[in-house]
Amino acid sequence: MALLEVPKEKTVLSSKNYLSLLLSVLAAVLLTGCPSPDSSFAGSIDPADPNAGGGGGGGNPTLVGELELQVSDGGMVTSNPSIVSCTGLFPTQFCFAQAPIGTVVTLTAVPAAGFRFSLWDNCPGPNGDDCVFTMNTAQVIRANFAAL
Repeated sequence: MALLEVPKEKTVLSSKNYLSLLLSVLAAVLLTGCPSPDSSFAGSIDPADPNAGGGGGGGNPTLVGELELQVSDGGMVTSNPSIVSCTGLFPTQFCFAQAPIGTVVTLTAVPAAGFRFSLWDNCPGPNGDDCVFTMNTAQVIRANFAAL
């Protein structure tokens, strides 16, 4: 489905139609979660959420935070709630996930045979093999494993 369909034949737009078209495009851009240059917004509006605004049912949009998880070779990381499971590859595996803003996420590092978990980078709440944080911005977290 095209966001905006323009007729192929020559069309003359009145100022009222032009304004309507401009407002439609602006609304589409705003509803896709494109932040303004001075904004600190780091999520998006989840179109799969039946409670999201913009369309037949009304409701409030669900803001979604984004996680970039980097996992070094030698283990895997799982999450609770189950938004991501990422197995490290040499040198690093990159995995991506989303969760509603305000969701408390626990990442758990699970070393492979012959490896140990060494440390979290950029984890707001490291606790041994776990990394606990509240999804409220774009997060970039790295799990590091080392050979025994």
